[in-house]
Amino acid sequence: MSQASTGRVARTFAPFRVALSNDTLAFTRASLAVGTPENEDDAVERVSPEMIDALIRWRENAEAARAQMELLSRTSTADKRLATQAQQTMEALLSALSELSDSLSASDPGVALAAASRANKRLATYHVRSEALEKRLT
Repeated sequence: MSQASTGRVARTFAPFRVALSNDTLAFTRASLAVGTPENEDDAVERVSPEMIDALIRWRENAEAARAQMELLSRTSTADKRLATQAQQTMEALLSALSELSDSLSASDPGVALAAASRANKRLATYHVRSEALEKRLT
């Protein structure tokens, strides 16, 4: 892959990397602001509007990044592999965020805990893909 190709994907993806990092921080801060529940039943009650808003922005930015990488992979053969890798990385993040959303919206503590566990596993997959992508983008 040429440096020009890597550069184009990196330049297109750069604003999303910043936004996604900010989204992670916003969601974390909103989550920490509600405190730690005393027990599982309490966890369902500890979802704030700020958490929901942060999650919505995070998903919107991940979807926008995925869509841009999909578009880039379709328009240039030289960019296809790296853009596809970035697209798949965003798909992994979107899958994790979907499970996270499910965990926040579940009224049953057991369902919420199971969704949170799945989200955690999918976030781990996302982090592995994200690290590999970062190496190729820089």
